[in-house]
Amino acid sequence: MKDKNFPAWLQEQLDNRNWRPTDLAKKARLSDTAISRILRGQRNPDTDTLIAIAKAFHISPINIFREAGILPPGPEKEATFEDWKDILDELSAEDKNELREIAILKIKRKK
Repeated sequence: MKDKNFPAWLQEQLDNRNWRPTDLAKKARLSDTAISRILRGQRNPDTDTLIAIAKAFHISPINIFREAGILPPGPEKEATFEDWKDILDELSAEDKNELREIAILKIKRKK
């Protein structure tokens, strides 16, 4: 996990947006109680919760997974074709298709 813990990071994100925890709960379609427990460090968010928070914040789920300590920090160098091939070799066909859809969505957003 990064220097800050996830609840502190989440509170910082709320503060930067001038949101209350209830605002996040509403935008992420989560309960007020769930957000409150995460902020108090009483609950570790699962991947579905993290994705909902990422959508509410309009940030990449990958970034929030890194903040939550699920994924390691970002690479210091750009991924090569061989890096991607090694990663793809480890995934199921369903996961490969999901990554393809995400890549297509990112390309469309940039246009």
